[in-house]
Amino acid sequence: MIIQKRPSFFLRPVWAMITLLLIPIFFQGCATIKEKKLEKEGLTLIYRHKSQAGPAFDKLNLNHPIKISADDFRNHLYSLQYEELSLLGKKKYAISLSDLKDTSEILAKAVNRMAPENILVFELETARGRTTGEIFRTEDKLNFRFQTIKGVEFSSASFGGGGGSSWRMVPVSGQSYRVTKKLLGTSTQENWIVAKMTLPKISKRLSKAQKSNVTKAPSPITPVSPAPINPPAGNNQDLEKKLQFLKDLRDKDLIDEGEYEKKRKELLDSFL
Repeated sequence: MIIQKRPSFFLRPVWAMITLLLIPIFFQGCATIKEKKLEKEGLTLIYRHKSQAGPAFDKLNLNHPIKISADDFRNHLYSLQYEELSLLGKKKYAISLSDLKDTSEILAKAVNRMAPENILVFELETARGRTTGEIFRTEDKLNFRFQTIKGVEFSSASFGGGGGSSWRMVPVSGQSYRVTKKLLGTSTQENWIVAKMTLPKISKRLSKAQKSNVTKAPSPITPVSPAPINPPAGNNQDLEKKLQFLKDLRDKDLIDEGEYEKKRKELLDSFL
């Protein structure tokens, strides 16, 4: 009996069907990566996997946890500036002093606890509107990418340098824009600050805030000795007579020792 083998092309539809069934399961598994979220007094922090953060993170090699001192990180936050792209636009700080006072410590702790493939997304409610962005580390650089500042969204039209946004970040010493290479040149992303881990200068705002938090030691108070009380001579004589009279009563056994001490104390208290 001769058994004929089926041609391998009969198996191809089967493998195609299995592949079609597995692809949705694979993508569903990728989409269910859980985010860790913290909300506190107008500040929302989210640990988001870089696969869910958009195409800008596809080729980035994140270097986490960040491991930065609280003072160095606060200096970064206090240094972040932007400018409004209008006729009367001025340079301003991205986060106000009052907001930093309540959030800088929380953010410093959060960046030091980031998992290797996560980025830190922050949403800060301010008096003028919401400020949102991401914080992460690539190689030896700290990255701040803002989406909105005080309620105004950044337009992606300015990524190529052609304008279209109402604001852009302003790099200071130790900071620069994120620049990526493209087929026909480079792209500068003006909402994305790349900074050295330790900035060369301390922000003037941080120095001012630190000075205001230092409580001045109260000036030493020279103790004043109470003026001696000199009772009138007549009172002293009256006291001596009464004490002598009380002593005579005790010596004559007209009062006992307990009564003597009690009355003696009362006399002294009334004259001193």
